[in-house]
Amino acid sequence: MMVEKETSDITFNIYGGTVQILPNATKAEQNFYTGSPTGALPSVEKPEETLSETALRLGLYINKVEDLRGYLTMFAACTTAKEMAEVVAIMAEKEPRLTREEINKARFINLLPSLAPQVTKGITTDNLRTHIDNVMQMRKKKQARKSILG
Repeated sequence: MMVEKETSDITFNIYGGTVQILPNATKAEQNFYTGSPTGALPSVEKPEETLSETALRLGLYINKVEDLRGYLTMFAACTTAKEMAEVVAIMAEKEPRLTREEINKARFINLLPSLAPQVTKGITTDNLRTHIDNVMQMRKKKQARKSILG
């Protein structure tokens, strides 16, 4: 005896998020564990984190927001112009849009002092440019030695 199954039309409207469709699954279950006896979900409000105008302008050179936040954290920890130059050198190694020519431009260098509030001395454009050039040269020499030795 053949049993005829009824078919139904199903419409999925997906407006973001992640949806997994399992056509062979016999059951789908989703559990929420909240710790409250009623089972109600606690409301979680995440404060909206906004970036300063300077940080957004720096973001033009950076591919990922997570990386930008990391660089901003590094700049905030800097206490000298040389440390700021080290951060710029790290950025130059990882970010394709941040070329040597762009790093030397005043429009880029002038972004840096406001990102490092602890640095109060030696933050003129020329001084920062000199520190950046020195750090970049040292890194270049180190890489050359590594390639020769090994």
